[in-house]
Amino acid sequence: MASNRIPWEPAVYEHKAALIDRPVEDVARDEGLLVEALQAERETYHADFLTVGIDVYNIEAEACGLKVAASSPEACPEASSPLWTLDSLPDELPLPDVRQAGRFPMMVEAGRRAVSALGQACRVRVAASGPMTLAAKLVGLENLVVAMALDEPPAGRILEFATRLAETWCAELRRNGLDVIVFDSAAAPPVTSPALYAAAVLPLHRRLLTVLERTGQRDRPLIVGGNSTPTLVHLAATGATTLLCDFAADAAAFARALPDASAVTVRRNVDPKLFFRSEMDLRSAAETLAGEVRQFAHPVAGTGILPYATDPSHVQQFRRYLEEFTRRS
Repeated sequence: MASNRIPWEPAVYEHKAALIDRPVEDVARDEGLLVEALQAERETYHADFLTVGIDVYNIEAEACGLKVAASSPEACPEASSPLWTLDSLPDELPLPDVRQAGRFPMMVEAGRRAVSALGQACRVRVAASGPMTLAAKLVGLENLVVAMALDEPPAGRILEFATRLAETWCAELRRNGLDVIVFDSAAAPPVTSPALYAAAVLPLHRRLLTVLERTGQRDRPLIVGGNSTPTLVHLAATGATTLLCDFAADAAAFARALPDASAVTVRRNVDPKLFFRSEMDLRSAAETLAGEVRQFAHPVAGTGILPYATDPSHVQQFRRYLEEFTRRS
């Protein structure tokens, strides 16, 4: 294998279920099916990183009482409405027991089994929700952002609850010897402005990533999608060691905005719509990506979230083209 090979991380969530021809919700709720799907993911795509989880933003919220269900066999479970409103928060917000509540135990056991089966071949990490997205799941995104901008006490209260739950869940995963990947898409611009992120979310991300650092997790990925370039100086101050340059961002602008480019791993994603286009498009996109990742000291090549119906052969062909172009560099 060439020494300049770029690590590979397609974003496979609901598509995991397609790889074993099962409904998404079944795989999301069954430890054995989830491990089987992770094994199929590794065999199909030879990814260097695997994420244990499918509907990654529901685990914590569901344990709090949020009801989620899938609208079709190919869809991820989703909630029809938030659990609470900011005007109707309970007087007490007790944390669910991460050792017993909801799907927490299933996720831990699936993580353990996946590491045992696949940990020698690739990095296995269990998904955890960041505080901004978890709070939005519980009370609704629009109302949360407005209340944060106005510095209203209920917003601070639900964000503190979400952060404590995220810290507790991450600590439980680490106690079980599992690495964590933190997802917090609601923190991305334009939903959250750079100023609002710095004031209200950055301190929470620091707290969460400190839990991972103190428990010995060396690579600490914080996945905030969209065009996060305007917020990058703040994201780099969270303690994360891996950040996402999503397909909505300009790679060159992202590279220029990194405060300490040499110290951060950057995963550069391609748009998953690419895999429904022609082979010529696959080849062109692979050549572009091979050039883009050269701008980063520690790059990872990845994709946006692959739809359930993605043809694996298209992803595999893209990967072959990518390796061809990176060998030339």
